[in-house]
Amino acid sequence: MTSDESLPFISIIILNFNGIDILRNCLQSVLESDYPRFEVIVLDNGSTDGSVEMVRMEFPLVHIIESRKNLGFIMGNNLAISQSHGDIIVLLNNDTKVDRHWLRWIAKAANDPNVGIVGCKVYYMGTNVIQDAGSFLNPWGLSFTPDAGLLDHENDSKVVEVDWVTGAALGIKRNVLKIIGLLDTKFSPSFYEDVDLCIRAKKHGFKVVTARGAKIFHYASETWNRNVIKKAYYMTRNRIYFMLKHYRGRSLFIGLTWYYFISFITDMKKLFLRKFSTPIFYQQSPSIARKMFYIRIIETLSSYLFVPVVFLRIIFMRKN
Repeated sequence: MTSDESLPFISIIILNFNGIDILRNCLQSVLESDYPRFEVIVLDNGSTDGSVEMVRMEFPLVHIIESRKNLGFIMGNNLAISQSHGDIIVLLNNDTKVDRHWLRWIAKAANDPNVGIVGCKVYYMGTNVIQDAGSFLNPWGLSFTPDAGLLDHENDSKVVEVDWVTGAALGIKRNVLKIIGLLDTKFSPSFYEDVDLCIRAKKHGFKVVTARGAKIFHYASETWNRNVIKKAYYMTRNRIYFMLKHYRGRSLFIGLTWYYFISFITDMKKLFLRKFSTPIFYQQSPSIARKMFYIRIIETLSSYLFVPVVFLRIIFMRKN
């Protein structure tokens, strides 16, 4: 890691919990980045698989923060941010690999003083199928990701303004964090905290952009796919909390009505007609496609079943 004082210093924060092999692959790719000024911080959430020892032995330049318990994505990142030194802080999932030029593209996009948050073009691991390249919210708080699931034929490096970017690879300026605050712990352990962070930045006048030249390769939520019911609960709870936090009146009513009634009918129709789509790279393996189909069914049904539970809990918490 050489020095070039003309470039912003970047802190890369990677959380880990018993992910020794994927963490090793992630760190190897990150440390091959051609950007000259960065530090890497691994926040270990109480791993028991030797992850900490592996990092110390194989990656001595990486700074390790050890937590005795699993703090989750949000609290873990907030702790690591408090101990970082970068002008730009990049939150990066441990189940990713990065293109060696990725930080240069992030720094270039962040050079615009109006830009507060920079996302990356994220591909499914080992493919050119886009997982995420920035998302948009309609006036009622419903999100859509135009490029998701598409083959990337353009190989472009444009900087595109969006509403929010995924927390799997998200860069934010330190001065922006000082204004809008850290990740909201009410979204703990995860889901929608990245959307909330981006919306808060936009409300303070900062742009959220995707630097499409910053390429990341990401596995498809393997950890949460082993905990589908928990995933469904936290996604439902946090989606409702997000909408209650940022929307009022007609927009809130339409958003909740659309999602939890019209979307319910649409999803049930897809379920019975077996029309749930799977990413292109999953379709290459019938067994994996079948597994993802059933995971999607369980996740969808659980999400809707959790709606009344979440509302009752919110009402109870507000009364107390």
